[in-house]
Amino acid sequence: MPIWENTKKPEDIIVAGTLDEIYQGTRNGSKNITKNIIIRHGMTDYNETHIADSYGKAILNKIGQKQAKNIAKMIKKEKIKDAIIVISPLQRTLQTIVPYLEKIIDEKQLSEVIEKYDATQKIYQGLVEK
Repeated sequence: MPIWENTKKPEDIIVAGTLDEIYQGTRNGSKNITKNIIIRHGMTDYNETHIADSYGKAILNKIGQKQAKNIAKMIKKEKIKDAIIVISPLQRTLQTIVPYLEKIIDEKQLSEVIEKYDATQKIYQGLVEK
């Protein structure tokens, strides 16, 4: 359960029990709350057939690709100025965020992100396959 404390007034504590409460907190003008957007990857064929995949082999299917494009539009509407994007080393997570990255960074930067991702994914695969 997320809990925030106002450092200027420690008696002001905000407890949010749901994502909706967190979202409402960011809309009320408070500058003390960081906005976090948590996104699950788009749909894969593994999801549809209820196959667990911790090896990162599942890729987005057509529905997942459409979801990724919709997610990109949704995030873009949020008008985020500064962002830290964290994804897992599973390729479906990269496929989900790329449509958004294409809107906010240039092709060279995107290539750098993908290169770093590929290097990280190779390390992950080595750990998983042991």
